[in-house]
Amino acid sequence: MTRPNLDGSSRITARIVSSRWVTSERVGGEGILHDERSGQVHILNASATRVWDLCAGRPTVSELVADLARSYGMPVDAVREDVLALLADLRTRGLLESPEHPDL
Repeated sequence: MTRPNLDGSSRITARIVSSRWVTSERVGGEGILHDERSGQVHILNASATRVWDLCAGRPTVSELVADLARSYGMPVDAVREDVLALLADLRTRGLLESPEHPDL
């Protein structure tokens, strides 16, 4: 099965949520994610942890980017590519899902 092209509008309008198999906790400013399926542990820095926390609200990608830009006082364009790269990495690792696009 091929993954849809995430460079188009589906990437921006897709809602994202954490995988039901992943538990998380904070230690200091970092997030620690445990994937119950694989047994792997992933450590997120403070900004990646902020993204992870925002995913609990089931935002669209564009909502997530806008919220982060606002909270850091930066233009949306300045954070978009970093956020998209992080989301792609978290999806690749099986930590995030997109209910509208289960094959993402």
